Amino acid sequence: MPEAVIEDTYDELVATMSKELKNTLNDLLDYFQEQWFVKVSISQWCVHGLNMSTNNNAENKHFLLSLSQFRIPMFYLAFHSRFNRRI
Repeated sequence: MPEAVIEDTYDELVATMSKELKNTLNDLLDYFQEQWFVKVSISQWCVHGLNMSTNNNAENKHFLLSLSQFRIPMFYLAFHSRFNRRI
C-alpha cells in the first residue's frame, strides 16, 4: 500500500475493531504504533512500488533465475516457497 495512506489505513482499521478485540490486541497495537510509526519512519519499511519487497534474496525471482545458469538444483530453494504457501 502506498506510504501516504498507511497511517490513515491503520487508524481506520483500529477504529473499526470491536472494543473487545482492541483490548485483546492492545499490547500489539501499542508496540506497532510505537515501533513502526514513531521509532522507524514509514519510508524506511514501506515496500510499495519496489521490485524487490523482501530482504531475503532467496525469495526473489531474479536470484532464482541467476542460479539456473549455474545448474544448482532448485529443490534446495523450494522449501521457502512451500513454507510460504502453507502459511
